[in-house]
Amino acid sequence: MQIRRAPLIGLMLALSTTSGQAQNQDWWFEVEVLLYKQGQAVESLDEQFPQPVVTPRDKRAIDLLSPLLRPDTSGLRAALPTCKPAAPVQDKTFDVGDPQLLDTLQSQLETLASSANNSDIFAGEPQTLADQAQIVGAVPTTNSAAWHAEDFVDLYSLQRGGCQYEFEQAWLEDLLVSHPRPENFVEQAPVWPNGTEQPYSQTPYLLPTDQLQLSQLARDLYRQRGIEPLMHLAWRQNVQFGRSKAKAVRLFAGRNFAKSYDINGYPVQDETLSSDLTADDTSDAALDLMAQVDKALAEPLLLDTQPSRHSEAGERTDELWELDGLFKVYLQYINRVPYLHVDADMVYRKEGQPGLMGTAPMHIALPEQGQMAPADAMPAQFQLYGMPFDQLRRIISKQLHYFDHPMFGMVVEVRRYHPPAPPKDEAAQ
Repeated sequence: MQIRRAPLIGLMLALSTTSGQAQNQDWWFEVEVLLYKQGQAVESLDEQFPQPVVTPRDKRAIDLLSPLLRPDTSGLRAALPTCKPAAPVQDKTFDVGDPQLLDTLQSQLETLASSANNSDIFAGEPQTLADQAQIVGAVPTTNSAAWHAEDFVDLYSLQRGGCQYEFEQAWLEDLLVSHPRPENFVEQAPVWPNGTEQPYSQTPYLLPTDQLQLSQLARDLYRQRGIEPLMHLAWRQNVQFGRSKAKAVRLFAGRNFAKSYDINGYPVQDETLSSDLTADDTSDAALDLMAQVDKALAEPLLLDTQPSRHSEAGERTDELWELDGLFKVYLQYINRVPYLHVDADMVYRKEGQPGLMGTAPMHIALPEQGQMAPADAMPAQFQLYGMPFDQLRRIISKQLHYFDHPMFGMVVEVRRYHPPAPPKDEAAQ
């Protein structure tokens, strides 16, 4: 019996060794996700979801979209050395072969500086290096005749060699994007986020749009009635074994409702509008005080035994996306065979009539007061509802998989990817 069991034990050890080696190696996959909304109204839903619905969060989640919308260049700015201004012009020696030319140049500079001090045109010239640096090379736009001497001559010769002055660290424009600084609030997520090809990257990265392989399927979907695009993207990542060990990718798409609603779905009042209304209410109260007193005295006294209902205002946030959540791909052994799994945990939000899904009567949040005004004071037309989406499915690579929801749909294709070997110089580094 012991002799017969020996081959079986050897086979089991070989299989366990093979599975262990498979888990230790890097399994890279290319994930393509197509998200679309189906245009169904919240009022027509048969399902009732308790409100509010909390957005799934994971501190370990990989966020590929936020750096694309809000690029962080603080490290790039901090890496610039501090500039040291050169000596003033009068203290510098010019290395020229013609002494007469040097005398002429210095004379012209002195004449220009003296005329700037004595003329009204040049009144109010900057006295500090920081003030002067702001207008060097600038062209006046308000009055073309009122030119300054500093528009033509930099008296302190601000030499630039990839550095920054201490006083301009707060003014330094963003060096990676076209606009000076990234916007703090993004109103709409891009439908086709565009990444860059990084074949030798050891971390997940977003792919460029020209590598999307489901574009024709997306066009066919968009031709159908009521179908609108949410997001179409693809990325590459290394996939781990085990649901608990794998890292999720954060996906968000569509409109950002953060300026219109709080986290509970109640509409919020714009700060400028709220301040105007507060000022108007104060003036109206002062003017109509006597009229209100006369009206109260003329009407009979009514005792309301029912307590007034005031819903507390929900917390404000900078991100309240139409679709937001986590998308996880991981490997799991089933009968000693590794299978791919997709775990999607998301929330879809849409506007609807107030008071649906068991919510309280409609009120409008007042950020300054931290509470909500009665509905009859400022009636609102819409309320934001969250609908959860939580599905776990075993998939096969290179096959299309559809995930359905009453409000939106998702098409997923996962393809095996083999990263190329890095060049010898990069491998050595």
